[in-house]
Amino acid sequence: QAQWGSPLTGTRSTFEDDSTSGIWGGGAISADVPLTVTDSTFIRASGPLAAGGAIGAYDNSTIQDSYIEGNSASSGGAIAGDGARAVISVMNSTFWGNSADDSGTGVYTYNGGTVSVTASTFDDSTTDDTSLIAVAGSATASLAGTLMSKDALSA
Repeated sequence: QAQWGSPLTGTRSTFEDDSTSGIWGGGAISADVPLTVTDSTFIRASGPLAAGGAIGAYDNSTIQDSYIEGNSASSGGAIAGDGARAVISVMNSTFWGNSADDSGTGVYTYNGGTVSVTASTFDDSTTDDTSLIAVAGSATASLAGTLMSKDALSA
């Protein structure tokens, strides 16, 4: 798990079998600073007690042209954000086979966060509560040109 004190940019990176055992999300990346991830792969990252299996985003975060598969967490199986600074933008990315015990197999945010998903695909993901993209409290979400397929409750 990586955490940085200044803006973070990652390009053409692969994160595989990463995990966190703490309550803060992001088995692969936990960023309390602006984050930009491009053309990267996240496979089987987990945060069983946390929100955000692969990425815990606590500031402006952009994920684009990336592949996110088999990640898991309590909420936000792939990506989770917390707080008004957590403005998460996802573009041209594929989410496959992610899971969450509670909410949002792909992306989850709460406490005033914002999620924007454009031209992305969510497929073959399950959760015990809500599916795909979830927001709580005063958080908001918007979708454009996004395909959602074969996603179901796991009850």
